[in-house]
Amino acid sequence: MRNLKLAEMLLVSHKEKKARKIKFHPEVTVIQGENDTGKSSLIKSIYYAFGADPVNIHHHWTKANISTLVRFEVQGTKYSIYRHGKSFSLFSSNDQHLGTFSSITNELAPKLADLFYIKLRLVDQSGNNRIPPPAYFFLPFYIDQDGGWIKNLSSFDRLGQFKNWRKDLVFYHTGIRPNAWYELNSEARMLKIKKDEPVHRERIVNDMIRQMKRKFTVAGFDIDVAAYKKEIDQLLNICEELRKNEEAYRGTLVELETERVRLEAQKEIIIFAKQELQEDYSFAYKIEEDHIDCPTCGAGYSNAFAERFSIACDEDRCVNLLQKIQESLIGVEEKIQKHRKILSSTSAELHEVQKLLSAKQGRISLKDLIKNEGKKEVSKTLDRTLTKIHKEISYIDSKIRDIEEKLKEYVDRKRTTHIINEYSKYMRSYLNFLDVKNIEEATLKKIDANIKESGSDLPRALLGYFFSILHVIKANDSALFCPIVIDAPNQQEQDQINIKKMLEFIRDRRPAGSQLILGFVDDYGIDFKGEIISLTEKYSALSRQEYQKVSAEMEFYENANLRV
Repeated sequence: MRNLKLAEMLLVSHKEKKARKIKFHPEVTVIQGENDTGKSSLIKSIYYAFGADPVNIHHHWTKANISTLVRFEVQGTKYSIYRHGKSFSLFSSNDQHLGTFSSITNELAPKLADLFYIKLRLVDQSGNNRIPPPAYFFLPFYIDQDGGWIKNLSSFDRLGQFKNWRKDLVFYHTGIRPNAWYELNSEARMLKIKKDEPVHRERIVNDMIRQMKRKFTVAGFDIDVAAYKKEIDQLLNICEELRKNEEAYRGTLVELETERVRLEAQKEIIIFAKQELQEDYSFAYKIEEDHIDCPTCGAGYSNAFAERFSIACDEDRCVNLLQKIQESLIGVEEKIQKHRKILSSTSAELHEVQKLLSAKQGRISLKDLIKNEGKKEVSKTLDRTLTKIHKEISYIDSKIRDIEEKLKEYVDRKRTTHIINEYSKYMRSYLNFLDVKNIEEATLKKIDANIKESGSDLPRALLGYFFSILHVIKANDSALFCPIVIDAPNQQEQDQINIKKMLEFIRDRRPAGSQLILGFVDDYGIDFKGEIISLTEKYSALSRQEYQKVSAEMEFYENANLRV
């Protein structure tokens, strides 16, 4: 089994001049503090750094414009991931820049899936088989304060982009369907999509054959001139409308490209200013005197702490402005890509209409040349084309059948039954310990069940399900095992007996060798050992005292992300 371990997390807000560095214990890290001290914001930031957005982020946290860096290990190999807004950068153990990504689904998800060796594929709402975003990698390992205690497997936002994903997700993580099954299934889906094109051509050729046979038996390819003229006029109108649309999209693209050039120019100016400020600060810092005379004009300048601090603040403002411009550039680039696709589609449609128009316009001159023998040859050509298409479809069908036979090898009924029985055994034991008595029997036998309970029983039932799935994942050595992150287990006004049970359960039932990050207000006397991070300041999870040191450590990653 591949293991993901968290080492530390750095958070910096240049806007508020605050920062915090958190080191994660290899076994248990407890983040403890009263309400409104920022526990949940810190915990939400962990998987947020990997592109898994939690259900709700506090607006004050968003306004602080925080950059996040998480250092982690996969099978002992170290990496770092940096996130600011919609921009991500990945680094190796020696801080080699492995790439910067502005799209979670199209860029970051495939990179992380490759890094984590995750072959899970889900079907989106358009019917496409895709690598899912990172939220689906971490769902079984995270209970969010705002979403995770209401419904199981619901701790991240925007999970509705895939059809019927719950079963595929649970089957993947628990090992009912291993990586090899998803690779083969993805190949089969791609072949089915590939088959659509020859099936479409087959339909067109059959339609042409039917039309030609009908025309051959009536008037031997006679043309109705009035109808012909009407068709030509309609095609000309369509061409004109498509040309207008094409010009409009080209105009919009020019405006967007101009905006991108303007933003790039601003970025270069700020980068230059930032470098100048860095040089000024380095020069001032190296000189110990509080007063400097200009070697050229002899004028005197102060070199006290206030002046050096002012230069440093100016440099921080440059970084903040660079980040904002970077976000604007990403937004403009997304719009450019969108309009390019629309323009390409419109141009292709215009080209097809023009081809059809050319064919229609040449039809009159061909009319007298096509005789009976020509008609027969056209019919034979269509028949040969249809035969070729049938062979193509038959070949794809045979490959699909071969893959489906291989898929059966990975659908082991005994293994599936064993895994589901394991889940049921854990659920019965855990719900009994947590004093949840009235759960439906079907829920105990369905591994992808929706947990339905009410009142204070619901959080305990969800916790029992959560840990049952974790133990099945661990036991079947099936996929990536990630740190267990649990925020605010005291939900729905648990009495002291039940909240103590929940905390003891979390401490004692976590799978062996797993890493736990847990956030709460009160430990109720339960000793978790490990590392305890106490938050004491209201409305401020970040610290002014840590800003200078942590921001300096973050600077390399910020610059790499900004391509400075």
